[in-house]
Amino acid sequence: MNEKELKEIEEYINIKDSEKISKYGIDMEKELNKKIEQINDPKRIKNKKTRKKIRTGIIALSCLIIFLLVLIYSKIALQSSWGRLNTNEKDFMKFYGDFKVISKDVDLQGDGIYVFQSKKIPEITPHLIKRAGKMDEDTLARINKYYFEKWEDKDKSKFKVEEGFKENHINDERGNNFLIFFRTYIDVNNYQELVDATDAIIRFVEFKSDWKMPTDNFIRVGEDIIIPNNQLHQTTDEIKEEAKKQYIELVKRKGLSKEDIPKEEIEKY
Repeated sequence: MNEKELKEIEEYINIKDSEKISKYGIDMEKELNKKIEQINDPKRIKNKKTRKKIRTGIIALSCLIIFLLVLIYSKIALQSSWGRLNTNEKDFMKFYGDFKVISKDVDLQGDGIYVFQSKKIPEITPHLIKRAGKMDEDTLARINKYYFEKWEDKDKSKFKVEEGFKENHINDERGNNFLIFFRTYIDVNNYQELVDATDAIIRFVEFKSDWKMPTDNFIRVGEDIIIPNNQLHQTTDEIKEEAKKQYIELVKRKGLSKEDIPKEEIEKY
C-alpha cells in the first residue's frame, strides 16, 4: 500500500469520526475513556466489587462497539469504487438513456469526477461530480448543445445562446471548469412573436425526440422569462398552452399591452 492510499484511508477515518461526532453530538470514544477513568477513581466508587463489575460491563460494551464498527468499515471497503460507479451508471441509464463510464478521478469513497458517454451518440459525454452523498451533472446541457448545433431551422438565428462552465456547488476542486451550462432563448415583444417562438421551440423538441426530456430553451419578455417546455413528455398542444398561459399571466401582472391577444385567450387565463 503506497503513501497516497494510506493518506486517503486516514482522511476517510477522520471524516467518519467527524460524522459520528456530528450525528451524536459527542465523541463516543472520548466519553467512554472518561467513564473508565471515573470508575477507576476510588473516591467515586468505594466498593471494589461494584467498581470491578461496572468496569467489566463497560469493557464488554466497548468490545461490542468496536466489533460493530469493524463490520461497518468492512462492508464499506467491500463496496469498491467500481461498484459505486455502476450505481451512478444505472441512475444515468434509468433517467437519460444508455450511458457508460469512460473516465473517472475518484477517492476511496467513489467521490470525485466522472465522465459518461452515450452508447447511442458517442459525442454526448455528460460529466458528473459526486461528493459526500451529493451529485451534480450536466447531462441536459450537453444533450441540448449537441442537438442545437446539429439543428437546421429557418428560425434558428432568432435564438440567443448562453453557455460556459457552471459553478461547482459540490466543493470538489477537481470539478472546477468541469460542468457546463447551455441554454438558448428568443426575445419577444408581443403575442404573435410569442406564438412564433413557441413553434420554433416545438420544432427543436421534435428534432431531439430521441431524448424525452425538457429542453433548456426559453422565451424572454423584457427581464422575465417563459419556459414552455418545462415537463417530461409534454405534447405539442401542452407546450403551446403553457407558453400562452405564462405570457398572459405576465401581461396581466405587469400591466402590459393586451392589444394583439385574442379575447378568448385572455378570458381563459
